[in-house]
Amino acid sequence: MIVRIGALLHPGLQEADRIGGVISAAMKDDPLHHYFFPDEQERARIEPVLFRLIVEYGILQGNLLVTSAEYEGAAYWETGHDKRLAGVTRVLWGGLQLLRRTGLRTLSRMANAGRAAFRLRRQLVPYPHWYLGLLAVDPRHQGKGYASALLRPVLEKLAGERMPCYLETHKKENVTLYEHFGFRVLEELELPGTRVRQWCLLKSAPE
Repeated sequence: MIVRIGALLHPGLQEADRIGGVISAAMKDDPLHHYFFPDEQERARIEPVLFRLIVEYGILQGNLLVTSAEYEGAAYWETGHDKRLAGVTRVLWGGLQLLRRTGLRTLSRMANAGRAAFRLRRQLVPYPHWYLGLLAVDPRHQGKGYASALLRPVLEKLAGERMPCYLETHKKENVTLYEHFGFRVLEELELPGTRVRQWCLLKSAPE
């Protein structure tokens, strides 16, 4: 479980709404979420609920990190030794809330895309690794080094443990950022069942 890495902080549940709002703003132009919620008004209504749910789960797992108490940016990791049932009741309750707001068709799109991404991840990295599930910086603070602040200390920790790290992105411009930190593209494809391009990247463990 991550409690703190370098200057990064592990927030409490009382901050979930605020952090979820930061992530929602940062993901406003994310192609995958435009596929999930094609209608802009629906997207604005649902995404705060979705991201609060993700934030709550990450906090309960101990794997959600933020840049500072000002929440300029946040990152969610899966470490390979997480307690899978931590927070499951809250997640199920949140899922019911989400279902009421989205309907089965939208939730089905999300579930199918999630399963496709997971199957691809299992094929590409069938060995222990950390997974960067989300990296978001408040649009007001983008270009100020906060993405690097979120990535660098965790990647240094993983290098010391000789642990690889995997992630996906759906924006081509993000690929350059991750390549700067030593990731390489394993696969570029249209995510099955969607019209969304996905880049799968890996930072290998040091020799």
